[in-house]
Amino acid sequence: MSYNKIIANGKIILVILFILFFISFSFALPITVTIDPLNVVPEADETNNSKNLSPNVVETGGINILYVPVDWAYYGDSFERVFVPLVKDQNSFMFATYPFSGDNFRSRISMRNLDLGLRENQKLSPIEILVILKRLNREYLLAGSNYDKIVGVVPGFWFSFHYIGSEGVTSFLFPNVALVDAATTISTSHEVGHTYGLCDEYNFLTWNIQHKWFLCPNAFPSNCEQDLFRSDAYCPGSIDTTGYRVELAAERVPFVRKFSLQYFDEAEADRDDQIQHSSAECTEITEINGQFVFECTYYYHNFMGRAGETYNWVSDQTYSHLLSTLSDEFSKKAADLKDLSPSNVVFVSGLVDLQNNVELDDFYILQGEPSENIVLGDYSLKLLDSSDNILSDTPFSVSFTLLSNPPVDLNTAFFGLAVPWVEGTKKIAIDVNGLRKAERLVSLNAPVVSGVSVGRGVVVSGLSTIEWDAFDVDSDSLSFVLQYSDDGGASWKPLAIDVRGNSFVWNADFVDPGENFGVRVIATDGVLTGEGVSNVFTVRAPDIGVSTSEWDLGEFDVFGDGVSQDFFITNEGNADLVVSSIVVSDSLFVVSGISLPLTLSPGVSQNFIVSLPSFFGGKEKVVLGEIDENIVVVSNDPNELMKVIDVVGELVQITPFPSVELVAPFEAKLNEPFTVVATVKNGEGTLRDASAALELPVGLVSSSPLVVDLNAVGAGKDLNVFWSVVASQNGLHDVRVNVSGGNFARVSSEFFVSVTNVQLSSVELPPGLSSGEPIDVSVQVRNLNPGVSYSEPVVFVKLFFPDGSSNEVSKTISLLGANKTESLQFFLGSSLYKGNHAVEVAVLRDSGVLLDSELVFFEFDGNGSVDLSPTQILFNSSDLVVGRKVFFDSGVKNSGSHGSGLFNVKWFVDGIQEGYGSHLGVGADTTVLNGNSQFWWVAQPGTHTIKFVVDANNRVAESNEENNEVSVVVMVP
Repeated sequence: MSYNKIIANGKIILVILFILFFISFSFALPITVTIDPLNVVPEADETNNSKNLSPNVVETGGINILYVPVDWAYYGDSFERVFVPLVKDQNSFMFATYPFSGDNFRSRISMRNLDLGLRENQKLSPIEILVILKRLNREYLLAGSNYDKIVGVVPGFWFSFHYIGSEGVTSFLFPNVALVDAATTISTSHEVGHTYGLCDEYNFLTWNIQHKWFLCPNAFPSNCEQDLFRSDAYCPGSIDTTGYRVELAAERVPFVRKFSLQYFDEAEADRDDQIQHSSAECTEITEINGQFVFECTYYYHNFMGRAGETYNWVSDQTYSHLLSTLSDEFSKKAADLKDLSPSNVVFVSGLVDLQNNVELDDFYILQGEPSENIVLGDYSLKLLDSSDNILSDTPFSVSFTLLSNPPVDLNTAFFGLAVPWVEGTKKIAIDVNGLRKAERLVSLNAPVVSGVSVGRGVVVSGLSTIEWDAFDVDSDSLSFVLQYSDDGGASWKPLAIDVRGNSFVWNADFVDPGENFGVRVIATDGVLTGEGVSNVFTVRAPDIGVSTSEWDLGEFDVFGDGVSQDFFITNEGNADLVVSSIVVSDSLFVVSGISLPLTLSPGVSQNFIVSLPSFFGGKEKVVLGEIDENIVVVSNDPNELMKVIDVVGELVQITPFPSVELVAPFEAKLNEPFTVVATVKNGEGTLRDASAALELPVGLVSSSPLVVDLNAVGAGKDLNVFWSVVASQNGLHDVRVNVSGGNFARVSSEFFVSVTNVQLSSVELPPGLSSGEPIDVSVQVRNLNPGVSYSEPVVFVKLFFPDGSSNEVSKTISLLGANKTESLQFFLGSSLYKGNHAVEVAVLRDSGVLLDSELVFFEFDGNGSVDLSPTQILFNSSDLVVGRKVFFDSGVKNSGSHGSGLFNVKWFVDGIQEGYGSHLGVGADTTVLNGNSQFWWVAQPGTHTIKFVVDANNRVAESNEENNEVSVVVMVP
């Protein structure tokens, strides 16, 4: 059932097909048919107006499109590389939005460019646009039943250069033909929708003009509330304000594209251009790793509306009509399969003006199908016998409006239709409102065509001359249609129309090679036709095939481990294929595994490898964002001089999270080497061009290079670096190791090494320390040097507490003899914090030169309790912008009755440690807000958890160990 209007009792009853949901191409599609949904007609029973149907989408039929390139001559050799991907995008969008079965959606690209010979910026009139549609329509009619639709495809922005700012045109005169802009993904779906009787949904004035010619499925434009020129009386808005959506369409549209540019001015100009010309919604421009980045969202929901103007899908009425039409076509095609007998039709075309003057073109009588969906009108095509008796009468309509945006009124229009040929016809006439406006007599004899030949033998390649003989007894002027077949005459495809003379130069390179070719020449004397067919011949040429037309990288780490893909080239033709070059549009890719030039015999294959190496060949800088590159294979295939493989994906930079762990002795002997081991551990992302640098103070030297090239440390991997260090003088030396990478990762770690010939033989503490008791520390210092006594200057033994729990004390040794031991006793008070403490004993000369030191830990268990907890994390939400530094601040509270000792704090982002440090002790019942508890973080897009932990290493004994952390969730748009 199709949508229609039924006039009953003077009132309009709407019959609407509501599609409830769309599962997949091969499953049943529930439909509810509702009569009088608005209850405008009073009825005795209002409950029986709906009926459920379940047609199968696999039975809706499909479509076979011939894409014809129009006016692409100036693209030269790059025509195919540009044209084919654009047509593929048109097909993808149509497949996503139309209710096709996957097996019933077919298309073919004609490699024969319809050259218009236009000058640059030459403007065409509406009637000249209609002439292009007429030429495409003649190709459709003369192609027989091979194609359902002919879509002429012009280069991007062609309409702006040569006509008006449209994206496609159709005409009611030619219901199976459309002319579209190649660069607009939606244009084929939109214009082909018109050929199925769908009307625009974005503009009342445009819809109203279409509605006058046929009943639009949508009872009013669904989104005309956005039209500034709307009339409320005739534009009440859509019945279904949410529109209808199918799941497959939702997966493909709308889509988001990310842009990354090197300079802000370029990014700003590009963003403004996308918003202005693409009706896109774009984010703000942000700077990430030296690139200016923004994203744009494009909305293509309504293929009978406009991109960006509506978030609704096509109306239920529109989609139901399309589904119904495709179902009817499927049923008709299935029925036609039962009648395989050929039938003759006469193809009549001409020109008409507003005064109804008619000029006729040459007619053709040939095997084919009559025109469908002819709009009835005041014009009539009549077939008459010798006595002017009417053998057939076909009413039709002529439109003087070109469907473009905006619609254009014309002074001249064309018509063209095919009707069944009736034997005995002697005259073909066109009447308007009963008045004869043009006629053509049928001659007594049809022309005869013979001697059709192609080239000079049974093998054809490249430019070849088709020649034939033609004779007409009536001496009528003849014109010719040329067709070719690649299946031994089972089907025929258009080659040339309205040829004059007896020869035509054909470039056989525009077809795939094969062995069952033939050419048919059809002659017309104005009405009657005759035909001749050549012998079967072979078209010889190489034919390149590749294993895939697209390499999808997905989301790829720009500093990752590299990726590669195997491709296969096959010669599918019947002549040698010579592959001369393989080029990738971005030099970051590497082609290997093949030696060029390469010659492949028919049926032979060869593989090659394309790689995206680790770190992109060591390049310092690449542009992050979408990958849209091409692998171009150049060969001597005349039909496809360049075979193009799309490379798509997205380059992202994942920030690595390295850490450094050091292994080194705390004490070393003078002038003897010791080993430092740095283990670099890495989290997410790969360190690019990473290196580890050893910083040595005066008095330490290394026989190894201070800076070691790490090459790469992959995500979740670690790498060890070794140095051999020698101390040239005594002392306590601070050594640091820094790790940095080309993607701005930098971490460091340090250690102390004590170099001396003097030892602390022991540090002793009394057992059972408790609060209020004095603490005695016994120290024994030994001079291991058998030949040196330390007397002048004197030696100091210094005892201090790094956690600040007690004041430092020191004593002097007046004489430390060679190979002697000296005992010292220190007496401390009892003011220590409860918990773990460290005592360091240092032996120094009075000049401050450190001879030796030793660190001793002990636990002090005084009275009272300690309970540490973090305060709330504070930050400025306005700083949550990609690339901006965010300052997080927290304090530490001790709820206990006893002060704590020194402890450590840590900051985490999404569970990964980002900050680490020590914090001085906090007194009893005290909150410290300005300690070492702040953290800086560079904002990254997404939702993140920030966590602060106190006493991260459990150094402090607490009454409650469960309240040591606090978190906050932030979102960076």
